[in-house]
Amino acid sequence: MDKKNTFIKKAGGVVSGALLIMAIFWFITNFGVLKNAESRTCSPITSDEAVILENTDGSAYIGFHNETGVYINKLRFDIEALTERPAAVDIVVRCLENGSAVKEYVFKDTNPLYVKHETVNINKENIIEIEILSRDNAELTSEAADKEKGAQFTIRGFEADNRLMTNGYVLLFAALLGAAFSSVILFKEVFFKKPEYALLIIGISMGLSMLSGLPSTKVGYDEETHMQSVFAIAAIPSGELHFNDAALNQVLITEYNNPGALPGSEEESKELYKTLAAECDYRTGDNTPTFKLIPNRVPAYLMMAAGVKAAKLLHPGWSTLIFVMRLSNLIMYTAMMFAAVKLVPKAKWLMLFIALLPQNIFMACTCSYDPFVIGCISIAYALMLKGRRYIIPMAVFFILGCLPKAVYAPVLLIGIAVSLFNESVEKGSAVNADGENECTDCHELKQRAEEKKRAEKKKRIGIILLGAFVFVGFIALFILPTVIAPEDSGDLRGGEVSALRQVKFILSEPLAYTVILLRQMKSWFGQCWFGADCMTFMGHIVSGYSEFKGYYVPYLIMLTSGIVLSHDSKHFKENDFAGESFLSLPLRMFTLLMVFAASALVWTAMYVAFTVPGAKEIAGVQGRYFIPLMFPAYLSLCGAGDILSPSNGGFIARKTALCYYLLELFILALNVWRCVIAAFCG
Repeated sequence: MDKKNTFIKKAGGVVSGALLIMAIFWFITNFGVLKNAESRTCSPITSDEAVILENTDGSAYIGFHNETGVYINKLRFDIEALTERPAAVDIVVRCLENGSAVKEYVFKDTNPLYVKHETVNINKENIIEIEILSRDNAELTSEAADKEKGAQFTIRGFEADNRLMTNGYVLLFAALLGAAFSSVILFKEVFFKKPEYALLIIGISMGLSMLSGLPSTKVGYDEETHMQSVFAIAAIPSGELHFNDAALNQVLITEYNNPGALPGSEEESKELYKTLAAECDYRTGDNTPTFKLIPNRVPAYLMMAAGVKAAKLLHPGWSTLIFVMRLSNLIMYTAMMFAAVKLVPKAKWLMLFIALLPQNIFMACTCSYDPFVIGCISIAYALMLKGRRYIIPMAVFFILGCLPKAVYAPVLLIGIAVSLFNESVEKGSAVNADGENECTDCHELKQRAEEKKRAEKKKRIGIILLGAFVFVGFIALFILPTVIAPEDSGDLRGGEVSALRQVKFILSEPLAYTVILLRQMKSWFGQCWFGADCMTFMGHIVSGYSEFKGYYVPYLIMLTSGIVLSHDSKHFKENDFAGESFLSLPLRMFTLLMVFAASALVWTAMYVAFTVPGAKEIAGVQGRYFIPLMFPAYLSLCGAGDILSPSNGGFIARKTALCYYLLELFILALNVWRCVIAAFCG
């Protein structure tokens, strides 16, 4: 009864924490209105209070009569694109400061084609002028469109919105953040013993926050390509794939799902959601496309396809369908990483660290097969450290994880080596307190021990040969065909690429290519392993169309601190993996060698498929490609200790673990707020 009452009190504390954080966020987001707005209404800007010029080229000017300027929280106006591409505009706001000085603020905005009512978050006082200009952005327009004459969009109907806002996206984020923070504090005893539940709370809360704020258009890496495969699987067996033009445009045509044309406010997000729900039909349209499906990637798409298949039974709108698809991916990823953290006997902090990287949470909240790859390989790493008894399921998960991307095949050899040779040596049980043997037939015992050793040796050799066979099989099935008979083409986004010419160059000039490879790997070492590229990039949101690189420095500090603390034998030494029995030096060296081999395959794959023949630099490589290799790479630098191990028990260990959980939560929340909620739903 006491336990039940205690649980109820703590659950109430979680709810109270969520409500408190919601109230704080409501006050912060409305602070400018509460402080500056004389009239908290949404009213048109008329000629009585300002000079308004709407030019034929799409630009506009507002000059206020009030000499001291006015306060505007949100500027609203109607915008209509006259071409099939998004309208890119600069909103220049000029404000009086210190009575006479004029300061200029520029708000850049790219309007989605399906959003007709633009809302720009300004939140400035003493505004004397607002100018809206067309922005020529080469990344968002085609050459043909650049040559078009005349206006590309029209603007009219300006309004100043100074109402107190109850933003659902912000309040949901605040509630989930408050609930997660309260849970970590109030249920810390559970998290000390079971770090996987910390992953569950932090991953689900911040994942749902991110997922709710992401627009229903392309935001993830190659999301439209992955979406085609998911829809193709979801159409089995009945083949109910009937897209109308609007829905097909969202899947295929970049001008419509352009990653640079995203909502910039809560109002725009809601309008885009409603418009896509009304315009896009995936059930009764005239188009029945046959999307290309690569068989070895099918397992990675099954969870998302199942979500789409189930959602279709309820006939939801397009945006809801995309939400369910992404939610299925988030659930799958969280469940897999939960299992990985739970199963791994050592370096739980490292597994948790990788699982909660903003890059990984973002990919799990979009349509992508990377979360499946990372999840399967992470579970395999966990089973690897549990010993040879788990070598078969370990191999199965390694194979599943490598199916979509065979370049990770060398990790299978890491798993076999660590499983076989990382066993702790058990002490003999036939020795008495004085160290004398109590057995009566020592010769027989020695003979049995030798026979057992020979049998173990044969078993190890057999497993090594089996692992080598599987590894060679991967090379033969997925890599060798590209070398033997490559297509005379590659990824068209890389330019005039030719896989055939690249392979010929590598085979005919191995030394020259080795120099290119090693030089590129050296120059990108920091970005691929310790920088924003692998930790905090979020597709087109952070890296593609934004100069912001995310808050990756705290993650680098956390990684370094975790590696250093794992060598503290005073607090973290454990009997089962003490000293050299936990990844001996030869195993560490072999692990790093295989990580290097897999990295070289990643670079080579992009050189063949994405790089123009003859280039001295390799194009197309991204930091996210190295995430599945992080655990063994960093594990090779760690000691035997684990700051999140349930057997630590000491005050220092518990205090460190609590700080670690809170840091993971707050830094991830900061990335979600800055890159998603404030960017699209503010």
